[in-house]
Amino acid sequence: MVEERAINVFVIVPRTSMFDAEGAREPRQYWSTVLRQMEWCERYGFSGMLIFQGNEVYADPWVVAQCILSGSATLTPLIAVNPMYMHPFTAARFVSSYALVYGRRVWLNLITGTALGDMKAMQAPELSHDERYEQLGEYATILISLLSSAAPTTFAGRYYATHKLRLFPRPPEALLPGLLLAGQSEAAARIACSTGAIMQQFLLPDLDAAHRPGCEGVALGIVARGSDDDAWRAARAAFPDDPRRREILELSMSNTDSVWKARMKRLAEGEGREACGYWLEPFKNFYTEAAYFVGSRARVSRLIRGLVERGVSTFILTLPTAEEDYRQVSLAFRAALADRAKAR
Repeated sequence: MVEERAINVFVIVPRTSMFDAEGAREPRQYWSTVLRQMEWCERYGFSGMLIFQGNEVYADPWVVAQCILSGSATLTPLIAVNPMYMHPFTAARFVSSYALVYGRRVWLNLITGTALGDMKAMQAPELSHDERYEQLGEYATILISLLSSAAPTTFAGRYYATHKLRLFPRPPEALLPGLLLAGQSEAAARIACSTGAIMQQFLLPDLDAAHRPGCEGVALGIVARGSDDDAWRAARAAFPDDPRRREILELSMSNTDSVWKARMKRLAEGEGREACGYWLEPFKNFYTEAAYFVGSRARVSRLIRGLVERGVSTFILTLPTAEEDYRQVSLAFRAALADRAKAR
């Protein structure tokens, strides 16, 4: 879709399936959704798919990544990597194995966030916000060294230590992973800078205040159609008001220490967001963690172009699970980047 501008557009794979009529979750429904997403992402020229990590995720992200690599010709898995779940050597070996078996490159989404209940259940060390990013920095340092250096990796840190650790075979330079780091704090910025990772933030409704200078990755939801009215009709049909879901959001808020999520909830309880195109009802009803931009393809294209002009190179999108949404958003990106190219 956007190869000439080195713009990457990843679509988020849901953690779980939607509720069925009885309020239960159905894993087979979840997997059918993943397979449809994979088909649509490739058909409409998206770069790849972001795969979550966590105790509640139905399928391990490395398994989903292998399915993407074996079932598509062009899609790139963006795999969430959290130090709580895997040693850096194991993550590096997966990357190396994919390069060897499929001749394909993957991206890694370096994260620290985990539900508080999951950390307690797994007896993970109690670390502060900044300490978790310090641990992530050590993790990434070892992983990068294993993948890119011919010399054995010896490292002595606060959280990890290795002695002459070697990965074989190392992937060729062209297949080294892209790195994305989720976070908006100063601690996150330091680790992104030291590892060369693209820093990514969730886009909040107040664009001017929310987009951090130098942050090249943004996450948001989009519903686009030929007109604003059609887009809003599609958005409300995709994300109906659901009191049961709002109750689950309240419960989830007690299981996280995420500052941005608390800020999103405060904004979602405000008024007048639809007037500027941003919509937080999907967040408020526990469909998604992202703010949605709803509007005509022309308005969505202007938003995309504006973000690219601010230096954004990587988009992480959450989309409704209908093929038309993938087609419309693809058209909006094509138009935005074509207009950008003409203006240069």
